[in-house]
Amino acid sequence: SRGITLIALIITIIVMIILVGVTVNIALNGGLFTATEKAAKDTQIEVDKEILMSSAIGALGQNGKVDFTKLDQNLPEGFTGSNGIYTNGKNTYKVDKYGNVELVEPETEKEISADDEEASYWKTDGQGTILYYEVPEGVEVPETLIVPCKIGDEKITRIEMFALCGLEVQRNEDGSVVLDEEGNPIFIEGETNEEGIPIPTTSASKVKNIIISKGIEEMGAFSLAYNFTFLETIDLPTTMKSLGLYFVAENYLLKTVNIRGRLETIGNGAFLDCYSLQNINLFDSVEYIGESAFNGCTSLQSINLSDSLEYIGDSAFENCTSLKDIGSTKGLITIEREAFKNCTSIESIYVPETVDNLRDSVFSGWTSSQTIRMGKEEEPALVYSHYSETGWTKSWQSNCNAQVLWGQKN
Repeated sequence: SRGITLIALIITIIVMIILVGVTVNIALNGGLFTATEKAAKDTQIEVDKEILMSSAIGALGQNGKVDFTKLDQNLPEGFTGSNGIYTNGKNTYKVDKYGNVELVEPETEKEISADDEEASYWKTDGQGTILYYEVPEGVEVPETLIVPCKIGDEKITRIEMFALCGLEVQRNEDGSVVLDEEGNPIFIEGETNEEGIPIPTTSASKVKNIIISKGIEEMGAFSLAYNFTFLETIDLPTTMKSLGLYFVAENYLLKTVNIRGRLETIGNGAFLDCYSLQNINLFDSVEYIGESAFNGCTSLQSINLSDSLEYIGDSAFENCTSLKDIGSTKGLITIEREAFKNCTSIESIYVPETVDNLRDSVFSGWTSSQTIRMGKEEEPALVYSHYSETGWTKSWQSNCNAQVLWGQKN
């Protein structure tokens, strides 16, 4: 008489089943499992970073910077990679020269099926080079454009000159650019603004962000130039090796360039007059910075030059008036004329003993509050003409009032 009836038991079980179902539903739809998974992932990332940072500290050299050769030889168990980029199979991390560690976001590898309508927007040469991008009238241009690494069966490795340029150029039937007798492209004349500057005309000119897929290795001359009004960020993959002449010149709103890869060459005028450019991160592989590569980048505050850099071209950083920190210059051999002209925010620069060629007016416009620290014990024998192919020219210090100290160590 004091026991539970069968009906009551059944009702109790039904109520319990309903309650369990409600609880599971709340957990699923409320994001409990998702949040837990994210927290576990974030925790693992922090653990990975601590492990790599500890190893990086153990690989610090006497100059207080990471010896990557030593770090590569003594990587923590489970990690692979070299020269500052390491992975444990799940995540990829970048270690800078001071031992700081940051997560590298996964790279994009966009592939487009030959049957996809978007495939028709990309004109290629059939051998892995994108010639240009154009959407038909009535199709909305994306705010973020992802350049594919594969279209149908064609693997893309190069973006040709003027492919994503903001101005329209004359093209041959095969899509290649028509050049005049002097080798210059022939632009299709269009409207200009009040200042006489051409108004962008191509589909690419409407894009704010460009992501280059992993697998693409080279950006051709003027390939992203003259967008003028929209382009703000560019993300370049680890496979990128070379940036062509004026590849993104005169993109006046460009603020950030993420260079993930092992760039070797930055061509002449690559970032010319990108006066909103604030952030650019170079990995430790750039060997050559061409003429006027960053000329007129008046908002650029820092750039991490590295020991692998050997050549800085004419006017490479001219008028970078906000530039304060340039990183290491330990491996430099040649600094061409006016390379750092009017870089009046740099407090001190180190010119290593390895520099055998220092050309005219390299530090023109520098003031008495700035310091040039020379690795050589004394000024070398000077040549009188900038037409000389090698040596320190007589006028290397022309129009420069900075203090020069000899026999300095980095």
